[in-house]
Amino acid sequence: MEMLLLTLYKQHYLDQYDKEMGTDFSCLGYYDGLKITCIQENAMAFPMSEVWAKTGERIRTLNGRFSNQNIGLFRCNASGYSWNELPRLPFMALGFVKLKESMRASEIYAKIEEKSRSNAIGSDELCQVLTYYTFDNADIVILVKGNSLILLEEILRDIEGMEEVTYLHSIWGIDEGYLKECKDGGQILDPWEGTNCYIDKRIEEIRIQLATSGNSTVLERFISAFENWKAWAKENGQDIEGLDEIVYSYIMGHGNVNITISSSNVRTLLLLLLSQSVLTHQNGVYGYGLYNIETEILIQKQTRTLKEMNAAGCVQSLKHLSQEHKSWCSITINKYEIFFDKIPILSADDGLYSYFRALIQTLNTLSQYESFTMSRDIFELIIPSFRLFEELLDKSLSDINNDTWRERIKESLKEYLECVNSVIYHTIHTDQVYLMIPGYSGTSFSIPIKLSMFYSWFIERVGNILNDADRKYGCIIKPVMESRPITRVININPQEKDMLVCVQLAQHSLYKPGELFIILAHEIAHYINRNSRIREYRSNCIARTLAYYIAEGICNIHILDNSVVFGDGIAEELVRRVRKKLLNEIYSHIWGRIQAEFSEGAHSIELEPALKRICRELISEENRGTCICQIIRKIPTEVIGMIDNGEDWSVEQMQLIYKIQREMENKRCEFLFSQIMEGVINDLIVVYKEVFSDIAAYEILDCTEEQFIEALTVSEGARKGGDECMKSREHRIRVKVLRNVVFSGKSSEETTIKQEVLKNDPSGEMYGDLYHYKWVQTWLINYAKQVHERLVEYLSQRGKSDEVKEIRKTFQILSDKESGLEKVYLVIEDKIKDYKENVTKELRGYCGN
Repeated sequence: MEMLLLTLYKQHYLDQYDKEMGTDFSCLGYYDGLKITCIQENAMAFPMSEVWAKTGERIRTLNGRFSNQNIGLFRCNASGYSWNELPRLPFMALGFVKLKESMRASEIYAKIEEKSRSNAIGSDELCQVLTYYTFDNADIVILVKGNSLILLEEILRDIEGMEEVTYLHSIWGIDEGYLKECKDGGQILDPWEGTNCYIDKRIEEIRIQLATSGNSTVLERFISAFENWKAWAKENGQDIEGLDEIVYSYIMGHGNVNITISSSNVRTLLLLLLSQSVLTHQNGVYGYGLYNIETEILIQKQTRTLKEMNAAGCVQSLKHLSQEHKSWCSITINKYEIFFDKIPILSADDGLYSYFRALIQTLNTLSQYESFTMSRDIFELIIPSFRLFEELLDKSLSDINNDTWRERIKESLKEYLECVNSVIYHTIHTDQVYLMIPGYSGTSFSIPIKLSMFYSWFIERVGNILNDADRKYGCIIKPVMESRPITRVININPQEKDMLVCVQLAQHSLYKPGELFIILAHEIAHYINRNSRIREYRSNCIARTLAYYIAEGICNIHILDNSVVFGDGIAEELVRRVRKKLLNEIYSHIWGRIQAEFSEGAHSIELEPALKRICRELISEENRGTCICQIIRKIPTEVIGMIDNGEDWSVEQMQLIYKIQREMENKRCEFLFSQIMEGVINDLIVVYKEVFSDIAAYEILDCTEEQFIEALTVSEGARKGGDECMKSREHRIRVKVLRNVVFSGKSSEETTIKQEVLKNDPSGEMYGDLYHYKWVQTWLINYAKQVHERLVEYLSQRGKSDEVKEIRKTFQILSDKESGLEKVYLVIEDKIKDYKENVTKELRGYCGN
């Protein structure tokens, strides 16, 4: 397998150009240069993640003089040439191809490469065509190298005319090494590297468009530069054509001057591209009112009439391009415009007015993507979540006159539109020139659109599998530069049963589909599936853990035993019995309150504040009647009986009782004033929720321990994997729970739960070592086992098991290092096809088609 990184360079407007780009090829058209970098395959990583890393290296070479765009390619043919194995030839071209059926890419892959030409009879013209896959917007990317610019154009036109191709975008380049040798040698070389370059082949027109300040002296200087290079060519015996009859004309638009050189040749074009020549940014004219140059070449004029072309089948019927259904975006825009006219509050509230106008502006953009084949992928990526958001918004509009509801609507609009804008911004990674200011591209790594749609398919499938209620779920992935996976619900009405979830992810994780499957399954499981959570049992486990924690902390007393006075071990046994009594009373109190407040298992959002309130009341000094204070004030009778030998208590015995009471009271106060219980409760709630999602992700994907740990390191943004990257104690305990419950193979780490010695300070070290204690881990593992059993039973149901098998098979292909990237690409294309069909089906139903 061969992987390449294409880097396209654009030199934007500057007052002075004093830096060479250092590219492999000088380009015609919008881009100024092109570099092709070979990427070494890492057997331990998904190939596209290496593309992401190499993109970062390319960005390091930027020096503020130009911008770049990076596109990853991969080629899976074991036989045939690779790019670096091709001979040095002066000309190259790129072709970004969209197909009518992307699933036929592997079939067309070979057909395109058959277009290569080598040593035809009577000619030594060469053209080698290499075909690559990409996860970017194109279905296939073609790299063509040859010794004849005219032949390259002929080959690309031939490929563009294939029945399977709907569009081909080409970029042309001249080898910088060749141009340098031409400049150094004082002539346009033919041959070069032992191969004829066909530099006298005819070019019908060279069109040069200039963006200038409009000052006439700018054009005069440019004409003067032309004359200087004409003189240089004549002095060096160069047979140039076309420069004696140049047509200059003013035009309207981005550029304001057009220069046409007719009846020219390849030699003349190359002359203009030599270092510091007319078509380079180092030509000496820049910085004096000349801002930009773009060049196009017309190699052969079309002489046939439209009637002749139609008869020859050159003009395709446009009937099949007509809309199959009404535009969803247009329908929705019209609906909200009607709503604007009916609701006066929209004019009275500037904020609300702005958000709704932003909504319509976004829909307007999506409508254009919806109606254009080349950009429809972006529309289909976003629209499922947009439809659910629209439904939730419609339900809330009847309450728009209520101040509280209006603020909720505004906040939800803001959140969702930020997500949509983020997806579009990172997907359409562009630095196109806009009006008078250089284009802006503030993101270094773009979202691979194919992978994004693949993840949308996966999220949809996981949602279907876990959904055990009569409700709708939607999801939108929001890419950011850096972030641990963060999910939140975008709901206007907290009581609404349908749910739209935003998953915020770091861009780099999108390039690691195996790990991201685990992350996404985990995140979606936080919101979908009710019965398998066993919330009542979870509440009970947490209540028991808190009872242990409070009892251990308050009875964390160290007393020097005096066996002469009390008998051997009496003091320790006394404290142990007090702790046991306290534990039972606290558990009964907490669990009794939870059962009284929640008739069914409490949702974590409700459980957390309830537990904090109950524990605070237990420990608080204001509630002297609570079980804790009662036990502190009066040591239980059965405990006192241990030291009562039938005679009056001795002074030492009374001192022991008082010391225990005093120490317990001090510990209670420490608990109260440190507010440590809030942190402990929050920690426990989080870990119990995470463990459920971990078990769900494991059951859906059947991943290994190593894969799960790697997913954790990816979610943390660590460049290197392994246990040593798990700095979070939460992550370590989650892995430990899974080792005890689901992972069949044990790692080298000891997994036995150990009983730790309690630390002296419950407000500090004890909380830091929370998960080392047997009573914390025991209940957490018990809960995980119950969840695992429930999920196994649930996923074995008819209709669920088939979808689980499909997801597991896909995950195995992504994870298997022997699968080959072509196999991965094809399975991704297959799932994208399923996803698109579902989107189209839903839209047809909505739009009444």
